[in-house]
Amino acid sequence: MDEFEAFQDRLTQMHPTLPRQLRRAATYILENPGDIATLSMRKVAAQADVALPNFARLAKAAGFETYDELRDVYRKHVQSRDRITYEERAKKLQFSGADKGVAAVWSSFRDAASESIKGAFDQVDAMVVSSIAREMNERRRIYLAGMQSSHPFMRYLHYIAGMASPSITLVGHEASTTADDLADLGDEDAIVCLAIRPCARTTVEIAQIARQRGALVIGITDSRASPLASLSDRLLLAPVDSPLFFESYVGAVAIIEMLVGFFVIGEGASAIQRIERIEADRRKLGEYWNDAGTMKALPAMEVLACQIAIPAKTNRSDREANLARTVHRVRRELRERPVDLVALPELSAIDYSRHAFDRLAELAEPLDGSSFQAWRAVAREHAVHVAYSFPRLAGDGFRISLAVVGPSGDLVGHFDKLHLAQYGASMEKEYFGTGDHLFVFEVKGMRIAPIICYDIRMPELSRTLAIDHGVDMILHAGAYYRDPSFYSWHQFVVARAMENQIFVLSLNRAGADYGHSMFCPPWVDEERQPIVFDEHDEQFLRLDIKRSKIERARRAYSFVGDRRDRYDLPVIAPAANATESAN
Repeated sequence: MDEFEAFQDRLTQMHPTLPRQLRRAATYILENPGDIATLSMRKVAAQADVALPNFARLAKAAGFETYDELRDVYRKHVQSRDRITYEERAKKLQFSGADKGVAAVWSSFRDAASESIKGAFDQVDAMVVSSIAREMNERRRIYLAGMQSSHPFMRYLHYIAGMASPSITLVGHEASTTADDLADLGDEDAIVCLAIRPCARTTVEIAQIARQRGALVIGITDSRASPLASLSDRLLLAPVDSPLFFESYVGAVAIIEMLVGFFVIGEGASAIQRIERIEADRRKLGEYWNDAGTMKALPAMEVLACQIAIPAKTNRSDREANLARTVHRVRRELRERPVDLVALPELSAIDYSRHAFDRLAELAEPLDGSSFQAWRAVAREHAVHVAYSFPRLAGDGFRISLAVVGPSGDLVGHFDKLHLAQYGASMEKEYFGTGDHLFVFEVKGMRIAPIICYDIRMPELSRTLAIDHGVDMILHAGAYYRDPSFYSWHQFVVARAMENQIFVLSLNRAGADYGHSMFCPPWVDEERQPIVFDEHDEQFLRLDIKRSKIERARRAYSFVGDRRDRYDLPVIAPAANATESAN
C-alpha cells in the first residue's frame, strides 16, 4: 500500500470520530482527491463549504505539520497516475518489445497478471466477500453498472450470476436506456458498480442515483481515491497495474468470480434448478458446439439406477423403516458422486405380495405422503431428480404410481400404471385401478417417460411415447418375480429399445426371487450389449444417457425414420379364381 492509499485508509478510519466540521472536510478530501492535488486550500474550502482553518486542523489531526504536506501526498499520487497518457504507455510498450524482446514482454505480462490475482485476494477478505454476497441474496433485485471499458466485464457478471438468479439486471444493455433500466431501482435493491480510474462518468452518476434512492451500493474499483469509492456502502479494491497501455481487469474479474461464487452458494437449491433449466434449454436449442461438427450439442445425463431389496413389510412402521433405509443408501451413493436422476423400482417402499396388498388401507399414501417427504429432502439436499414408486391412495381406490420430485423439492408429476397384471405371481386387478394419463418430464434436456412393469408388454404405449412425445428414455419400474413370465421380460426390454431406438432402463427389485434389472441402449449388436444387473443382490449403477447415441443409431439404421405414418391400409381379399383353383 503506497503513501496515498495508506493516508486514505487512515482518514476513512478517523472519519466517524472527527468533529462535525472536520468530518465535512475529510469527506470532501476522500471524494475529491484531484481537487486536493490541483486547487489551493482556499478554493477547496469554498467548494466544500467548510471554513478554511478546518483543513489545516484536519491536516494536524492526521499527523501532518501543515496542510501543504497533506496536499503533497495527493500531488504525488495524481502525478504518478496521470503524467503518462495511454499514447505514451503504448509507445513504452512498443519500445520495450523492440529493446527487450518477446520473452521479456511475455514475462512482464505473466508477472503482472499473477500480481493482480494475488493482490485481489490479499486486499479482499473472505468474510467481507461472503457478507456482501449474503446481502445480495437478501435484496429484491441486483443491478449491475459498468460503462466504457468496464461494461464487458459487467456483461460477464450478468451472464454468470443471471444463470443462478432471475433477479439480476444489467444497466445499459442493448435496446434500452440507462433511465429505463433504473426506473424501478429502490431501497430494497442492491447495485454492483465497476469503475477503474479514469472512471466512466455515467457509472459514478448511476452510483449517486442509487445512493439517493437508498439502494445498497457495492463498488469495485482500484483505489479509495476513486470517485466511486466514496459513494459505495461496500467497497472491493482491485489491482490494475499492467505493462499494457491500459489498466488491467484481471484483479477485477477475480473479485467478480469470488462474489458470484458466494452469491450462488447463498441462493441454494433454486440456483441449481435454474442453472439446470438454462443449460438444458441451451443444449436443446443447439447453442453449444459438439465433436460431430454440428452446431447442435446434444443433451446428456447420468442416472443412479437402484436395484434395491424390499423386505416383506406389511405395516406402516415397517414401511417407514424400509423407506429410511433406502434413503440412507441413496444418500451415501450421492455423497460419493452426484448424478442427475435417481431411479427406483416398482412399489419401492412395500412388499409386492397379496399379504401387503390386503393392507393397502394402511400402506397406501397420497402424493404428498411420507415417500414424497423423504425423497424431496434428498432431492433438495443433492439437487437431483428422484423417481420412486408407491401404492397411491386415490379418490376411488388405489393406484400403482411412480412420482418424480425435482431438485427444488417440488413434485414434478406422477404416472399411474395403465395395464394391470393378473397372471403368474400377479394379482393387481383385485386391488388396483388403472391410470388415465401419460407423463413426460425432462432432466438436462433429456425427455423421460415412466411406465410400470406390465406396461412394457404393450408395444403401442412405448411407440406413442417415443414417436408422438419425443421421449429419449423409458424409465420402466418393475417388480418381476421369477415366475414363468420372468424369462421373456428382457426380450421385451430389448424390443422396446430397438424398435423405437431409445434407451430403456428396466429396474427390478433385488432378492432371491427378483433381480436382473436391465439397461438397454438404442442399438444392440455383438459389440454393444445391454447392461444386466446382479442376479439377486442389491446394486447401484451409474448410467450415462446421451442423445448422441440415439441419433447415431438412427443414422446407421433408419427404420424409425422409414416407418409409414399410417398402416390402416385396405386389405385385398384373395382373387375369386385363386380360391377356385385351390379347390
